[in-house]
Amino acid sequence: IRISDDIKKRFDNYCDSKGLKKNYLLSKMIEEKLAEFEEDEEDLKVFQDRAKEPTISYEKVLAQLKRDGKI
Repeated sequence: IRISDDIKKRFDNYCDSKGLKKNYLLSKMIEEKLAEFEEDEEDLKVFQDRAKEPTISYEKVLAQLKRDGKI
């Protein structure tokens, strides 16, 4: 993996100032970011799937809720 000298220096300085193991922190950071990406992809898929569903007006929803005794 290649990173810029500036980012490496900032990362090294941060780890050194906090007394953190670089390998451990880098692994955790990558793991967390990958989990975010995966969650974003899952959310996007759900959104795309739901975009195909028919829409219903607020008035219809309200009427159905009243009819069903929910409100």
